[in-house]
This record gives sequence, structure tokens and C-alpha cells, in this order.
Amino acid sequence: MCISIIQKGRVVYENPEQKKIYSLATQSRLLKFPDYVHPDDIEKVKDAHECIVSGDRETVELDFRFYPPDSNGGKSEMRWFQCRVTRFQYQRQEALLLNAVDITEAKQLEHQLLIKNKMHSLGRVAAGIAHEIRNPLTGINTYLYTIEDLCESDRPDPQDMQVIRQILTQIQVASNKIESVIKRVMDFSKPGAPKMVRTNINESLEEAIMLSSITMRKSGIKIEKSLTPNLPQCYADPHLIEQVVLNLITNAARAMEKSMNGNKRVEIKSSAENNTLRIQVADAGPA
Repeated sequence: MCISIIQKGRVVYENPEQKKIYSLATQSRLLKFPDYVHPDDIEKVKDAHECIVSGDRETVELDFRFYPPDSNGGKSEMRWFQCRVTRFQYQRQEALLLNAVDITEAKQLEHQLLIKNKMHSLGRVAAGIAHEIRNPLTGINTYLYTIEDLCESDRPDPQDMQVIRQILTQIQVASNKIESVIKRVMDFSKPGAPKMVRTNINESLEEAIMLSSITMRKSGIKIEKSLTPNLPQCYADPHLIEQVVLNLITNAARAMEKSMNGNKRVEIKSSAENNTLRIQVADAGPA
């Protein structure tokens, strides 16, 4: 654990571990600290610093990525740190106590678990993905047989050529749909840190419903949705929302596997109230 005490903009104490990772002993070192923070985390670190220095908060906690400097002043391998900064009295004067713990291994395990959960979710909705690809493929094959028939003549007439051009346009549309499905699956399963973007949560819910609809139908389960239109956007990772909802739908289906009740259904709702967005997933399985 790294421990430091900062008083009046000057480091008055740092333990050996802090010195090993990144010494804050001089003003220049303090000023250069942001240079070694991951670019995506700089704003988060600056906001935390502002909150604690201004007195708005007595304690701030955050996770951030950091590149400890190497012997030449360059950047070494990235590490994850969990940091806690607390205002306190040190020798009867205001000071800041910094505690930082290297959580890189925990983050790596978390990342591996995320990938595993994604693969599990994809496995559960494989039938829906296959259905989405099979339909346009069937259309492409039909179009190709038609073109083959039209090309039997050595010199197709102008009307046949016009039909062929129209068919080629339809083949392109079907091909684009297959490419879109593959891209969605690749984006969903792609390993990587969460990407927080302005998101319409209904789009993620629709994707989850679409991917699971075939599997649910084969299991005799009806999906009922009630999505409030024109919801305000929020900052979130749309793929993670989709994964969470897929997992909830899968769990709901599992809860109803042995149910003798003929009314097997999963209800999915979205709503907004008091500046809060809400997603609800409920099933008709046993309580």
C-alpha cells in the first residue's frame, strides 16, 4: 500500500512503497503526476482533486490507471490503482492523507470474468443470431438461382438485365444485414474496458430482446415489452446494458424451465422518474 501525507501543497511523509511507485517528494514531481495517468482517467483524477482541495468532500475514492515511470523517466507497464484521499488534522494543521492500493490483478480477473459472461450470454442466444443470418442467406441463394436462370440465354434482353440489376441490389442489402449482425456480435463479445457514451437504453433493450426472442419462443416463453418512448439519454456502455439484460432474460427462462404453468412470460420495462432511468425484468416463474 502506498501512503502519503500532503500539507500546504507539500509532501511531508511518504512510505517506502510510495517512493518505489512514484515519489511525490518535490513540487516538480507533484506537477508531473498527471503525465503518467492514463489519458481516459485524467479528468476523473482532476475532478477528485478539485473536490478534496476545495473542501466539497472530506473523502474521495477512485480507481485509475497509472504508468509508473521507469529508470529513464519513460513509462513502464500500466497498473490499476484504487486511491482514497481523506482530509484530516496532522500536527494540528489541515492535511491530506493518500492511500493507494495496486488492484491490477483484481481488474484482470474482473476483465476475464466479463469476457466469460459475454461468451455465456452469446451461447444462450446463438439460435437468434443464427436465425438473423440464415434468413438473408436464404434470400441471397434464391436471388442467385434467379440470376442463373436469367443468364441461361447467351444474350439476355434489356428487361432481364434490369431484373438482374434489381436482384443485385437486393443481394447487397441482404449482405449488409449479415455484416451488421456479425458486427453487433463482434462488438458485444470484444474484450475491452467499458466505454461510457451517451446511450438510449431502449436500443440496448431492443437488441437483447431481438437476440433472445428465438430461444425464448422455442422454450414456449413469451416476451412482453413496455418501453417508454423518448427516454432521456444517459452515459453508459450500451453493450454492458445489453449483456446484463440478456443474463436476466436467461435467468428468467431458467426459472421457468420446470414450471407447469402455461403462461410462461418475461416482462421487460423501461421508464424514467425523478431524473432516474429504470429497467425492470420480471418473469412468471415460481417466487
